Amino acid sequence: MLPRAMLLTLFSAILILAGASTGCKKDAPGKADSGKAKADKGKDDKKDDGWLFAEPGDKYHVKLKVDMAGKKASAWVLDESATEPTKIEADDISVNIKSKPPVQIKLKAQRAKDEKKTSEFAGEHPRFGDKLNPKEIEIAGTIEGKAYTFKLDEEHDHKK
Repeated sequence: MLPRAMLLTLFSAILILAGASTGCKKDAPGKADSGKAKADKGKDDKKDDGWLFAEPGDKYHVKLKVDMAGKKASAWVLDESATEPTKIEADDISVNIKSKPPVQIKLKAQRAKDEKKTSEFAGEHPRFGDKLNPKEIEIAGTIEGKAYTFKLDEEHDHKK
């Protein structure tokens, strides 16, 4: 028969290995497999990454995510709570980088051919490969015929 200390060690090792093999699950079983969970995954990724910009009235927001390695950026137009995508009718939005040398980069609308509106814009430019200061970036676009300028949103908590 094995000594008690060895049995306890062996039992502890088995419990640790059994716990590691099951993995960590955030959602209840079956919840992650639902169609809504899969559809929301992309939205959550967009919501949690990048810099949040707001226009002065906080009616609209823009989330900007920069991929330095790929020298590209994506932006999503969001609602007043900065959580839900808001589709707009626009061919592009402008990312204005004010640091030297200043540059204006157009992000093109990412939409299906048969759609007039989108909430997603993307583009490539060598400056997206540089380390950028979000305080030196402004985003400009036209929504429902009105021009908006978005600056880094540092003053609001949008977790409503």
